[in-house]
Amino acid sequence: MKNLLIAAVIALTGCGLGGADEYRNAVPKSDTVQMKVPGSTGQALETASSGQALEGDKAAFYQVTRGVSLFVNGAGYQVLTLVKTITEYPPTTLDEEKGVAVWGPYTEALSPNTWRMTVTKKADKDFTYVLEAKAKTAGDDAFLTILSGEHVSTGKVTGHGNFTLDMDKAQQLPEHDADAFGKAEYVYTHDALDDTAEVEATFTQVKDHDSGRFVNATYKYASNEQTGGKLEFQFQGDIDAAKNTALENMTLNSRWDRSGAGRSDVKVAGGDLASGQTATATECWDSSFASRYLNASFDPSLNYGSESACGNLSTAEYSTLRL
Repeated sequence: MKNLLIAAVIALTGCGLGGADEYRNAVPKSDTVQMKVPGSTGQALETASSGQALEGDKAAFYQVTRGVSLFVNGAGYQVLTLVKTITEYPPTTLDEEKGVAVWGPYTEALSPNTWRMTVTKKADKDFTYVLEAKAKTAGDDAFLTILSGEHVSTGKVTGHGNFTLDMDKAQQLPEHDADAFGKAEYVYTHDALDDTAEVEATFTQVKDHDSGRFVNATYKYASNEQTGGKLEFQFQGDIDAAKNTALENMTLNSRWDRSGAGRSDVKVAGGDLASGQTATATECWDSSFASRYLNASFDPSLNYGSESACGNLSTAEYSTLRL
């Protein structure tokens, strides 16, 4: 989807009018929806399915948690950077009485797609935005909503709102990303810098590039700089690599304190697992992200350490997301 979004930026950043600062500052910043998980390097989800870490190695479920946060942050960053980049340029039309600023419609010289972006003022510091596209030769009634959202600003990088990226609609354009399907929906709240930041992201029927299958995934994040954070994650995937057939359902709930030490509690059901069977796993890591405790119901030979290594996170807490 990245290339299509870049095409929209190129198309809509041409000449326009001045005096749109209110609309320019009304869209959310990427920092507002960032999932900040301690650490430096995230690994792909395959870390969990290819084998657990040994005691003292970097914790496998920590790496999954970190990798998931980087993926969700990347998707949100692309969308919000697109919106910010477009609105940094003067709008094509501006009606301050009606509270509407429009970028476009505009078509890059060699592109078959035409783009238009509209920002509308609902109330003080409350704005909606819509990015639309259509075939160059089609009428204005053919515009499709690719991105839509609402943002209520409470500060330079704080606020709350939501946005939806509809990649299925983009598939109907003459020029589109052949591998981008489904929808990505974000809901976020971070009204003050010292408040708890909350982000929920839902991906529906998106294409998994490794398997080629269409899957759903949900992410729920909360973090406070003073106390730590948590990230819940639900997805469909072929976790049972030995069979490589049906998709299992997995939920992961990771929690961490200010030092970075944390715990993941995991449940897996469905797919190639026996009917009614639920597998569980718990892993705890220290402030260096080294694995200190593992308990896996599906293979006790993997287990090591004592649950006392989990410190203040000594009790299992499974995700509230639907398995």
